[in-house]
Amino acid sequence: MDERGEMSRKKAPKLKIKEMIVLIYLHEKGSDYAHKSLQTLLSLNFRELDGIIQNLRKDDYIEYTSSSGYLVTNKGKEFLLQHDLSDISVIKLLNEENRKYIQMGSNFSEIYIPRDFHLKL
Repeated sequence: MDERGEMSRKKAPKLKIKEMIVLIYLHEKGSDYAHKSLQTLLSLNFRELDGIIQNLRKDDYIEYTSSSGYLVTNKGKEFLLQHDLSDISVIKLLNEENRKYIQMGSNFSEIYIPRDFHLKL
């Protein structure tokens, strides 16, 4: 393996996508974070979100303080900077995406159903 392949492997994120989104959200919201709001934005149940948060805590990307709740640690901030994720707004992205679906609506008169679609090949 050449040096470039080895270097790119080392730089690859060690977090799963949902963990990255939670980390970005917590970085964006700071101490204004609301567990229920994050659940709603990501369509996760309490247990799924709690598991993600516990993984982030275990890996020292976030910490819990009694006064501020969950906060992104220096390790978490370095991760976001290293992968160019520190300037992303999860709330803005998710809200824009949701607006697209809401504007589309559900007009079933425009759905094309081919003849004999129930037949298997």
